[in-house]
Amino acid sequence: MPNPLFDAVNAVYTAQLGEIAWHEIAVDPSIATITAEHTMRVRMAIDSLLVREPGRALRFLEVAPYCHYTAQQIADEYGARAHAFDISPDSLRTAARLAREAGVAGEAVGTAGDFHDLPYRDDWFDVVFVASAVHHTWRPERVVAEMLRVLRPGGLLMLDNEPVGGRLCLYRFRSNRPESYTAFERVLAEHGVLNVLSSPFLGSRPEALFGMVENDRIPLATWEGALAGHERLGWELTPVVGAFESAVESGDGAGLESARNLLTGAIAAARPLVDERAVSLGYSLPDDVEIEALIARARELSGWIVAARDPAERLRRRADAFGAALRALVRKAGDVRAATGAAFRRELPVDRGVRIDLPRDAAVEIGLDRVLLPTIAPEAAEALAAVFPPEDWQLYTEGNGVHVEMNRGARASIRLPPRTEDGILLLRLYTVPSEAGIYRIHLVAGDAGESFTVAQGESRLARLFVPATIDRIELALAWPDGQAAELPMHVRASVCRLVPVRWRDA
Repeated sequence: MPNPLFDAVNAVYTAQLGEIAWHEIAVDPSIATITAEHTMRVRMAIDSLLVREPGRALRFLEVAPYCHYTAQQIADEYGARAHAFDISPDSLRTAARLAREAGVAGEAVGTAGDFHDLPYRDDWFDVVFVASAVHHTWRPERVVAEMLRVLRPGGLLMLDNEPVGGRLCLYRFRSNRPESYTAFERVLAEHGVLNVLSSPFLGSRPEALFGMVENDRIPLATWEGALAGHERLGWELTPVVGAFESAVESGDGAGLESARNLLTGAIAAARPLVDERAVSLGYSLPDDVEIEALIARARELSGWIVAARDPAERLRRRADAFGAALRALVRKAGDVRAATGAAFRRELPVDRGVRIDLPRDAAVEIGLDRVLLPTIAPEAAEALAAVFPPEDWQLYTEGNGVHVEMNRGARASIRLPPRTEDGILLLRLYTVPSEAGIYRIHLVAGDAGESFTVAQGESRLARLFVPATIDRIELALAWPDGQAAELPMHVRASVCRLVPVRWRDA
């Protein structure tokens, strides 16, 4: 049944809800390593390229750091006034904790909000750093413009590992990460064409299941236009070149024929694997007409690449054709100066050490950072028993330290506390496949419900509108024919958040 309030919330907050649920679990062994790598690159830029203003502390901003603590490191090493800005308040709190545990003495001001509308004053920061994050929007130009706005003239904007879309890619489906490839994906990858059919940047299916934006199609011209007018100090393009692309860029008829054979051979090998599971995962293959159109485009781009005599221009064309990773470092145009006064251009409330600037909508009010249910963790076992009845769920600790609730049978309930507000339930589930075949998971809250098919082991986010009058969510596992699927320990709930929502004029 359509729900106008649920639809209104999703229209504005889909990405925020997905990011918050995704980042509530921060069990990532690479956080310290990546923080060190980012800090090293920032340090090199500051020491060799930044023109400092005498007598003023360095001002540093990292946009979308997740749980990395580069801002704290820069504050520690340079005595900087450091800021970290992310969509997830929990990620910022985790980063501050991890920094302390790593012995980093510097502190950063954490702010949670929307990077399309940064809350900082114009021309304030000396360095703005972002890594693998601008592509989480359909409006990358807007985000780059905001980062340049808050950067002072003469300051450094650093973009690390952002995607350039490939003109020679069909973008038919989002793939799993390599360690989770299905047989279908594995065959295409072994033939060197998965990045042609799916994306030059593989593995975006998990984030897409959470409603998070994964824009891997940003044209090179978009990046060039967004950074035009500023001094390029670094501009590294790393094209995504596999067997298919190597054949195309040879520039001769034999190479193009080899590319055609690679593609048709891979499709022939993968076609028998397009079974019920593959279809449920959204996989598909191009027909003969699409293949011929792709080969024609490859022929055109091959000649275009070969025609470039200048090595830099040839690299640019390869990146444009095949897709590439971009690392850019620019100096903002203008006389070296910085704004005076406070960093922020508007007053922000502080909640548990993080300033909150999450988006507001004129029609709906949402408590994105309010905690109405206990966090799924062993120390909350007693409180969790009231939400996840022990007869339906079992608390379980995995080897990587993630604490989850697992179903005991084909049906289970989630009990909600008495309240006066409607809400949206965010339930992060890990689903275990069954050798007996695909099955369905149904979630019901009164008249509202959500269902999805389980074809492989993966993490996904279920969103369910829960009126204030509903005190129980029903979860059921069923086979495609509707019969109950007795599959104990096949559903793991690792995040359960109830976010209050209401109309502003209610």
